[in-house]
Amino acid sequence: MAQAKIQKKPGTPLAAHMIRGLREGALIIFGTTALYLLLSLGSYNPQDPGWSHSETTTTISNTGGVVGAWFADFFLHMFGYLAYLIPVGVAYFGWLQFQGRKDQTPFDYRHGALRAAGFLLTLGAGTGLAYLHFKGVGNLPAEVGSGGVLGNVVGGSLHSIVKDLGSTLFLLALFFTGVTLLTSLSWIWLMDATGRLTLNSVSWIRERILLLKDEFEGRRARQHRETSAQTVKEKTSKRSPPRIEPVIKQRPQVSERAEKERQVSMFESSSEGDLPALALLDPADERKAEISTAALEAVSRQVEIKLQEFGVDVQVVAVHPGPVVTRYELDPAPGVKVSQISNLAKDLARSLSSISVRIVEVIPGKSTIGLEIPNEDREIVRLSEIIASKEYEQASSPLTLALGKDISGHPIKWI
Repeated sequence: MAQAKIQKKPGTPLAAHMIRGLREGALIIFGTTALYLLLSLGSYNPQDPGWSHSETTTTISNTGGVVGAWFADFFLHMFGYLAYLIPVGVAYFGWLQFQGRKDQTPFDYRHGALRAAGFLLTLGAGTGLAYLHFKGVGNLPAEVGSGGVLGNVVGGSLHSIVKDLGSTLFLLALFFTGVTLLTSLSWIWLMDATGRLTLNSVSWIRERILLLKDEFEGRRARQHRETSAQTVKEKTSKRSPPRIEPVIKQRPQVSERAEKERQVSMFESSSEGDLPALALLDPADERKAEISTAALEAVSRQVEIKLQEFGVDVQVVAVHPGPVVTRYELDPAPGVKVSQISNLAKDLARSLSSISVRIVEVIPGKSTIGLEIPNEDREIVRLSEIIASKEYEQASSPLTLALGKDISGHPIKWI
């Protein structure tokens, strides 16, 4: 009977939560260690005990105690300023362990070896650069430079062979290579990111400057407008009110023909050649309520203020209310051209909330400019009202045309 073969089971891997716990624990341990080493280096005192000298003292000023004093003395002597890279490297190693907490793959020793080589390369090249270009100032041992013993060896050896320029270029190349191996940093990506950040920052600053400029211009324009409006109000309040022309309340005098046609003959027919009866035309509408003097004065002041906002100084000297439009006679200040007011017709209509305005550049017999604004309640001019007027009947020409009414409500005819 063949013996049953005993198969060995492979080792069971750790659970996922155990791996995460170990990685978080490594982060805490390495982070605390890095902080301890950094405080020890920062509180270095040459009077504390260390490996570079033999002294017996009961007072230790180093924050890390005896171990911290020995650590600071040794690493500052060996690496100078680059000794502060030791706690940074310890903290970074702990962060790498924590960052891979979701990764279930085993640790790759090749990656670890490359990162360790990058750290040593960065440390050695950094000490050489510190020896060549930095003076030993601050909390450093007096007998060594800023690069420590390693910096003196590396920087001094290269300087004796390739001088300052060659040593600097070679050490910079080794330093950047070491940083790339240690952190997997892409310098090309870093340059792109730096350029992008610079361009975005410049664009943001430019936008902020433009916004501040626009805000400043708007505030200045608002202040100027308020000041101008206040000045215009003070100026217009001292002016005498415009002359309001009376509104023609009576209709045009009725002609003899209209009076005769009131009595219609019941038995005799009209002879050939007679004009059609005026009754065939629509009669004139009843007069609407006239515009009050206060309203006309208010509109006059508003016209002055609006034109002043556009940089044109005028004074309303007379108002002629009519059945359809109201004419405001403007007396421009010295130096104001008529074209300045004519070019503002649309802007003035918008400011006055009117459908349109008409600029009468020349008023016969006057030195003023006319501004005609449509009335809110406009009357309808009927043809019967013009033909039945005495002025039309007394016209001498047989081809007299009824054109309507003028701005004051008088009938207009063309002979």
